Amino acid sequence: MFFLVSLIDLDCGADGSRGLNCIAVGTAIMRGGKFKDLEPKKATMGATLRVQVATHIAKSEKDCKPLLSADVSNASVAREDGDIPTTWESWLHAILRHRRWIRGLTIKAAATRLGIKIIVVWKAQDGSWALL
Repeated sequence: MFFLVSLIDLDCGADGSRGLNCIAVGTAIMRGGKFKDLEPKKATMGATLRVQVATHIAKSEKDCKPLLSADVSNASVAREDGDIPTTWESWLHAILRHRRWIRGLTIKAAATRLGIKIIVVWKAQDGSWALL
């Protein structure tokens, strides 16, 4: 069980790196940081977390590889920031692309790396909210 006390809508975007930027900045805020101090650093924080996540996944292949979805039906060159990965090795390389969108496995690895729990809250086109 959890209790949602409040949500803060902050713009951590950066050309497709928004997901990792949000996780990095959100974690820093949970640990006492102030957004006004973190905002100028958000892209650097997201890029640093991207490398940490990629390293964690590569070192944890036995645990992570079975979680990789082979479904690329929603993938695009724009979302991937390059060629759509089709193998484990190409996917590991793709994680490091600056504008690559995050996926479930990337979120799980970020949570493990940072020692936090991440709950994804999705805002639908109709304005309603859902937990994923």
